[in-house]
Amino acid sequence: MEPSLIAATPIPESSTLDVDSLGLRKGSKMSTQSATCKCCHCDKIVTYHYEKVNHKQHMWLTVFTLGLWSPMWFFDIVSKIKICDECGKPTKE
Repeated sequence: MEPSLIAATPIPESSTLDVDSLGLRKGSKMSTQSATCKCCHCDKIVTYHYEKVNHKQHMWLTVFTLGLWSPMWFFDIVSKIKICDECGKPTKE
C-alpha cells in the first residue's frame, strides 16, 4: 500500500480503546506496585527509590574542573543506585 492510502484509511470504531474498561478514568489513581529489595543497613525488605541526578551541580563541577568531572557525571547518569525508603542509605543490591 502507498503511504497516502494508509493515512487516509479510517479506523473502525471497534478498534478504539475503551478507557473506562481499563479503569483509567480522569481523576482515578492507578495502582502501582512498589519495588522492594533487602536493605543491608535496615536488614529487612523495604521499598526503594532512585535518587535524581543533580545536573546543575554536575555541570558547574565539569566547567570548573575543565571537563575532568564529566566521567563522574556520566557514571551518575548511567548507574542507578537504589536508596532505601526506611533509612535513606544506598542498598548494596
